Amino acid sequence: MLGENRWPYDVRAICEDNQGNLWLGTSGGGLAQLRLQSVHFLRGAPGLPDNPVTALAFGGDGKICLGLQRGGLFAGESGRFDAVGGNGLSAQNFVTSVCLAPDGTIWAGTLGDGLYGLRNGREIHLTTADGLADDTVLATCVDKKGDVWASTGAGTVHCFDGNHLVRFDAANGLPGAPVTAMIPATAGGIWLGTQDGQILREQNGKFISIPAAENFGERAVLALFENGRGQLWIGSDGGGLTCLTNGVGINWNTSRELPGNVVSAVIEDGAKNLWLATDTGIYRVNHADVRRSLENAHVPLAFQLMSE
Repeated sequence: MLGENRWPYDVRAICEDNQGNLWLGTSGGGLAQLRLQSVHFLRGAPGLPDNPVTALAFGGDGKICLGLQRGGLFAGESGRFDAVGGNGLSAQNFVTSVCLAPDGTIWAGTLGDGLYGLRNGREIHLTTADGLADDTVLATCVDKKGDVWASTGAGTVHCFDGNHLVRFDAANGLPGAPVTAMIPATAGGIWLGTQDGQILREQNGKFISIPAAENFGERAVLALFENGRGQLWIGSDGGGLTCLTNGVGINWNTSRELPGNVVSAVIEDGAKNLWLATDTGIYRVNHADVRRSLENAHVPLAFQLMSE
């Protein structure tokens, strides 16, 4: 529900299911499901450890996949969650990111143990022994072709097509800073955000910097979201919120009424309302207010605070 009190938990990840509910991965509150006018905390859900949720992804089969700070990877619904993976993705793994491929494979990046792919009991495990530059995987995504992408702490990006692992670095246009956020682009290729605040677009293995989006003052990009209207929303660690639309970057920060300059998650619901997880709480922005502010940069966004 929406109210006047600050959201009490640190939100690490957001995703939307096929019923329009928002799922929140938090530190301190576990997994939460935001329904219309209500918040349902799933503390102690059968099979789900009491541990910070660090990554979320929604599958077409109606299940939510979630990665934990300690405890590995789980999948399920509100009533029951089960561990995913065999002996490799252990309960000790810190899962940094989760994404799902069209063939049903769940891909999970880990902090220090490389990249895992899991499907029907079959496990793929990619590490430096297989060509990764670093076993710290910071971000993952699956593009329109079904290829999985993974960024590492070494500043490289890797693409795996199911048979071959290809590595990309400065020779392909990458800046050298670690890529901290990555999503598939609606027009093909992928969007990337870096630890020093840069936004890049990948197409056909080439990475191009987008100057219009670089207004974070070298602060890390924490979240990327592209809607069906070609607008790229960017959340940062201290630089606020930016929307890249029609080649123009529009920024909101605390000097422009944004409640907090740390934006760790951005998503749009089925009604095209914008949801933000910030260092001061979770906020909803009505789609009409978003449209007016994008049409006229002098019109402020109206942020509605959600409370438990």
